[in-house]
Amino acid sequence: MIQLICILNLRKKMHIFEVKSWIPSNLTGQFRKGIAQLLDYEYQFKFEDETFKDKECFKHLLFHSDPSELFRSHYIRLMKDLKISLCYINNKILTWHNDFKDNDPFLKN
Repeated sequence: MIQLICILNLRKKMHIFEVKSWIPSNLTGQFRKGIAQLLDYEYQFKFEDETFKDKECFKHLLFHSDPSELFRSHYIRLMKDLKISLCYINNKILTWHNDFKDNDPFLKN
């Protein structure tokens, strides 16, 4: 198993990405693991590392492809409540789910 986490330290913001692959039979497990890992990373970095202590934290669950067709109906609401955005790779491009487009740290304002 490969563990991949990406942390971007951008000014007063920190972005944490948990990367997950999935197949239909393990999507629920990957979703739950990803959510738990992101919450753990946020706590670990914000409260145990001075570098990130005063930064606003953005959490992103990144799947290797769009899982939203197979998502249970409450997944998007849960992610919004936990302030975790959904993104995925689409034709080699990092893409945010429509409900989380505003969370893309790479958009130029």
